[in-house]
Amino acid sequence: MKIFDFKDKNLDPLALTIGSFDGVHKGHLTILKKVLDYSTEKGLKSAILTFSNHPRLLINPKSVGIEILQTAEEKIIVFEEMGIDEVVYLDGIPGIFDYEAKQFVEEIIIGTLNAKFVCIGYDHRFGKNRSGDVHLLKGYAEDFEVVQIPVLEEEAIAISSTRIREALREGKIQEANGLLGRPYPISGKVIRGNQWGRTIGFPTANVELDHPQKLIPMVGIYAVELIIGMGIPYLGMMYIGYRKGLDGTEKRIEVNIFDFDQEIYGQKIRIQVHAFIREDQEINQLEDLVPLLIEDRKKVLEFFHKQSFVP
Repeated sequence: MKIFDFKDKNLDPLALTIGSFDGVHKGHLTILKKVLDYSTEKGLKSAILTFSNHPRLLINPKSVGIEILQTAEEKIIVFEEMGIDEVVYLDGIPGIFDYEAKQFVEEIIIGTLNAKFVCIGYDHRFGKNRSGDVHLLKGYAEDFEVVQIPVLEEEAIAISSTRIREALREGKIQEANGLLGRPYPISGKVIRGNQWGRTIGFPTANVELDHPQKLIPMVGIYAVELIIGMGIPYLGMMYIGYRKGLDGTEKRIEVNIFDFDQEIYGQKIRIQVHAFIREDQEINQLEDLVPLLIEDRKKVLEFFHKQSFVP
């Protein structure tokens, strides 16, 4: 799969869709499958026209109240697994958010991308003041074919996004994963912590998120799979919380990687969250954690054993 900044490429004829596709969940697959099917049938490249970040954050990086389900890199991994040929980012177009709808269609969809097929969701809007819609697109029937997802399918997409966020905030990981069609991802860099875990036999990798607006599940302990850099996957358990009772004030993400003893500070880590194990518990001293962590590890391994999961 190829990734392009819009300003850098004049692409082959495309079958494409437009959107942010946060989560790339099962509802989104309806749109992407139509693009893939049409591209195969007509011998076109399949493409996604999107932004590298949430549009509101591109307009105003200080926007608050936005929680994303996937970073750009996490989306790319899914798009590639699905077989999408190209991802095109609109970020590099000066004044893109001021483009009138007709200007967007004529200069971008037709003029540069040479789209022959466009698939959009029901009531999808684009262009300045969201003035563009499916009716405008169908006015260019001589240039490209348009398919719009029916309203009921589009409502399922919206409901899925909302349900995924709610499930994650409530620690209902398996429900969220069922809607996503894959384990919920968390990506970041391993940073140095205070190394308390080493003193009790449970060293942890402290994770600094790739994206500050990434939605983090409810505090607690989770069964996870991890990939460090481009290496092999490992099993482990993840803690999200404030270290209740140990003077914790800042939310942390820490991972104990099973059967692993390498130094990985500064390295990239990708976490796939499989199951919620328990809620956070307040402790009076660090040693009180040991029996809890022993039991947590046992439950994590039992979960993966029941799932016949081999990393």
